[in-house]
Parts: sequence; C-alpha cells; structure tokens
Amino acid sequence: MLKIKSAPIKTLLFIGSLVISQTIYSGIKTGEPTSSLGQLNVGGAIRGKYVYDHDANPSSSKFSFSDAILALNYESATLIGGLDYRLYEYYGHIGDASWLTDAWLGYKINPNNKIIAGLNPVPFGLDRYWGNTFFLGIANVMGLEDVHNIGINYQFKTDKNQLSLAFYPIDGGNFRGHSKDARHFSINMVNADDYVENGTNTQEKNMIIARYAYSSNYADLNYQLGTSVWYSDIENKNYSSTGSRQVWSIFADFNYQSWNSKLLFGHQDIDNKDRLSPDHISLGGFDYSYNSATQGDFFSTEFSYLIPYHFEYAQSIRPYLNISGYINKKHSNTDSYRVIPGIAFKIKDLTIQAEHLIGKYDPYLGDQNGLAQGSNNN
Repeated sequence: MLKIKSAPIKTLLFIGSLVISQTIYSGIKTGEPTSSLGQLNVGGAIRGKYVYDHDANPSSSKFSFSDAILALNYESATLIGGLDYRLYEYYGHIGDASWLTDAWLGYKINPNNKIIAGLNPVPFGLDRYWGNTFFLGIANVMGLEDVHNIGINYQFKTDKNQLSLAFYPIDGGNFRGHSKDARHFSINMVNADDYVENGTNTQEKNMIIARYAYSSNYADLNYQLGTSVWYSDIENKNYSSTGSRQVWSIFADFNYQSWNSKLLFGHQDIDNKDRLSPDHISLGGFDYSYNSATQGDFFSTEFSYLIPYHFEYAQSIRPYLNISGYINKKHSNTDSYRVIPGIAFKIKDLTIQAEHLIGKYDPYLGDQNGLAQGSNNN
C-alpha cells in the first residue's frame, strides 16, 4: 500500500546583493528616443549571494557569485528592442551555465498599441513578477511566473485598460549547461533528466495567452483588477501524441499610501497524454528538472510596506511577506507551499535583498519528489 509521509518544513536564509547603476538596465546611453537613430542603452549587473542553510547537517553558510547580466535596450519613435543574456557559475567556472532571457524587437503602432516578436516575457498573471521577492513564488516553479518564450505579443495600454494577446509556437530553447533539456532561464516542460523518478518527455507548443487588467483609484486607493488565460498543446514525445494545458487566473493589485497588496488565484489542468504518468509532468529550468502535478489550484499573495522615511545611507526600504502555493486536486496531503518574509533596500548603487525561504514540497528547496507531488515511500 502506498503511504504518504508528511513533509518537513524546509527553510533557507538568503541574503543577496545586486550591484547596479541605479537600475538593473542603466548604464551607457547613446542618442535619444526621439532622434532619427533612437537611443541604445547598454547595461547589466553582477550579482552575488550569501546563503545560510540552517536545515543542513551541519548547518552551512556560503557567499558566492550568482550571475552576470548583459542587457541591451533600444527605443526610437517607432521601434523598440531588448536583449538580456546571463552567465552563471554552477559547476566551478563562471559561464558553465548561460542562456538568453530576452531577445526581441518591436514596433510602436501608436502611443497605445505595440507589437513585439522574439524571445519575450509571457503576459500572464499580475505581471512579469507577481511580487517583490528575489526567489519568486511557487508559480515560477510551475512555469507561470517570469516565463519567456519565442513568439508574438500584441499590447494595448491606456491609463485604465491593459490588454495583451500573445502566441508562442515554441518555448525559449536550450543554451549552455549540463542537463538534458533544462538549459534555459524559464521553467518549461522538458525531457526529464535521469535522476527524476518516472520523468516524462514533453514539449509545450502553440501557446495562446490573453491578459486583461483594469486600473482605477478611489481617494488614496489605487487598484488594478484583471484576469488571464493560457491554452497550449503538449507534445508527448514518448507516445507520439498531443495533449493540452489550460490555465486561468484572476488577480488584484492594491496600493494604499505606502501599503501594497497583490492577490492572485488560478487553476491549471494539464493532459499530458502519458499512460504511465498521467498525474505529473516533468518541468525544468536553470539546468535542473523535476516533476509537477498536472492538475490543481494555485495562489499567490504578497503584502509589503514602503517605509516613507529617508535615511542617510539606506533608501527605498521595503519589507514584504510573500505566500504562494499549488494545491494538488487529485492527491491530498501533497500540496506545495512557499513562504518568503524579506526586505529590500538600496545603499547608493548597491541593492540588497534579504529573504528567509520556508517551503514544503518545493523542488528548489531540496524536495526531490517534485511540485505538489509529496514524498512517497512504499
């Protein structure tokens, strides 16, 4: 008989520093957006991290290089473009894992309409980021938050209305790393590595995404309400068949004076056409793969406060609490959660984030069984 063990809560203390010039993309600028040649902005960042793992035996602490980012942004009266390439140190040498995050070109149809094509962020949920955290929430592990695929994205925006309609025929592809099929920035469906138990071999294609958001205000309250949907084909390469992925979400973003709250709820249903493993699918990114439940509800909540005081050295001080989860609809007691209390602030050109990660059934906190999968023992 199959027994489900309760998962221990795993925690990780993270202190990360981001060395930049004011913002991650600032740097050398040439020209002006209104000139005939436009403006090119060349920038980037070098990031390091300090991690203290008090669940390790014995507990461990380490300061290390995180990544280096090269960023190019172009803007003229009618054309826009962006490129983002990142180098990591996973196996002892800088650059032993690296990949494109963005590589796209766009056209401004008019001040309210534009279209971009190439490797670009998928418009789903609250925005590219669903909160202020460095590590992001469970939705990132699901392949829904901060996803970048290859396709076309139409955007309409006014003061009150935002609409995005996008089509991505393929994911972002593979670059440099050691894994079979997870050598990329975004979390995508992959051919699982050999260490993944009962891994699947699928690829997501023909992704159709729509997102709408309405913004308004009432006295000191500014808010945004919206919804997004995602439909795609899932090619199962082991069985030469095609399934589907259907996802929807509703969300809200509230700003009241110095307070901010972000709320999102959604549902995912994946038919992976896998006879042996219909209840999970293998995902991967950052040169690492794992299994995830195919059907469930997910949520993301964050509360933050921008301290309205100016200090001599520290600026933009924002403490926050981010809570997210993925609720498995087919198997109880295997739900995944991630809780991140943290704080972000600037000291001149140095931006620092300190976070405490608390997770259950979280692949990126050491659970080898996967997302909303649980720890199974016969």
